[in-house]
Amino acid sequence: QLLMSRSVFLGSILLVMTIIRIPSLLLPEINVDESQFVASAQKLSRDPVFFRSVDCGTVGPVDIYPLVLPVLFGMTPDYASSRLVGLVIMFCSIWILYLALARLVDDRLARIAVIPLVGILATIHTGDLRHYASEVPILILVSGAFYCGVRTYENAGSSSRWFACLGFLISLSFFAKMQGLP
Repeated sequence: QLLMSRSVFLGSILLVMTIIRIPSLLLPEINVDESQFVASAQKLSRDPVFFRSVDCGTVGPVDIYPLVLPVLFGMTPDYASSRLVGLVIMFCSIWILYLALARLVDDRLARIAVIPLVGILATIHTGDLRHYASEVPILILVSGAFYCGVRTYENAGSSSRWFACLGFLISLSFFAKMQGLP
């Protein structure tokens, strides 16, 4: 019973992703965008008004503000902390997708469905998914929107709250990255 619990399943996913990703936490710059995001997060930790403090082109505040979260724990925004934030966002995205799928199909089938995504996100060696890229926050927004869509589908007659949440998350994707909306 304990081995089949959701907590053990999700904990093992987090453990596997963390163990596989630990070496990439300490690498130097992987992409120039990463340096821009870290510098922007450092600036936002001193002056939190996004459009006055930084200019990240097509990347918006939803992409950069998560990188400021390590400041709450006494850390400075740097490559390691930004990659750790990216890892947490990827894990939360998988968790939300799993919860949405578990509402649609049997729990065992939902677990099987997310395992390939875990494998891809944990082991892929493409630079754009090893560092905190502008696409990472889009993952959690799309996962959340999918969950809201599933809840809307479940409660077809009384789903205005979930439908509003769906619209809000889709709208936020524009403030993460302009290209995320289409």
